[in-house]
Amino acid sequence: MNKKPVKKTAKKAVKKAAKKGAKVAKKAKKVAKKAKKARQGSFKKVNKKLKVLAKAVTKAAVGVEEASSGKQFIIVINGKRKMFSLGEMRQLVTISHAGSGDAERGAQIYTWMKRNRRDVLLDTEIASPRHPAFSRLSGILRKRYKVKRG
Repeated sequence: MNKKPVKKTAKKAVKKAAKKGAKVAKKAKKVAKKAKKARQGSFKKVNKKLKVLAKAVTKAAVGVEEASSGKQFIIVINGKRKMFSLGEMRQLVTISHAGSGDAERGAQIYTWMKRNRRDVLLDTEIASPRHPAFSRLSGILRKRYKVKRG
């Protein structure tokens, strides 16, 4: 006889605990949802900033690669790869060794590109002779290559 009432009270206790647990669980879910949204918002902002920074870094990146034959060169500006012949590279190296500063040499390289290789300016979306990519390119060319006569 005693067993039945104990079972009933145990069931009631479980039901009460379940109700309280459900309320607590709902509150916990709401709090977790708010925290998740807050985290997502901050993560979205951080990711957006990182993407902008990564884009800026790749756009500002300038490099020169030599083809295996040594007669072709690849210049990377603003993430775009452009092929140059040996003669064109010699002209660019000559420009990079002339002038007083990298900014001035960069402007001269821009002028040369405007006259001879307009496609580079269009593809890299550079419209100013004061763009830092050309001053960096000037520095790289001056450090890596010497002017050849003849």
